Amino acid sequence: MTERSNGDNHQYQDKLLVCVDCGRDFVFSAGEQAFFFSKRPPLAEPKRCKACRDLRKRTINPPTKYDETIARTHALFPNDHSQGVR
Repeated sequence: MTERSNGDNHQYQDKLLVCVDCGRDFVFSAGEQAFFFSKRPPLAEPKRCKACRDLRKRTINPPTKYDETIARTHALFPNDHSQGVR
């Protein structure tokens, strides 16, 4: 387990949490805890593992037709930054 202090006298240690969606254990690292605590107001501990968070983001905010067009354009012209949606 990692232990850190970010100057505010809080000691952080890696925590093992359980995802509310899939039920799997995931680590809430000391660094992530310091980041969450640094926000004003402090953020709550995560309830979902990274895979379930990503799935939830895609489900709640599915890509729009514009996003898909941009993605295809970048796939066709990865190094050409002058290409855009026309």
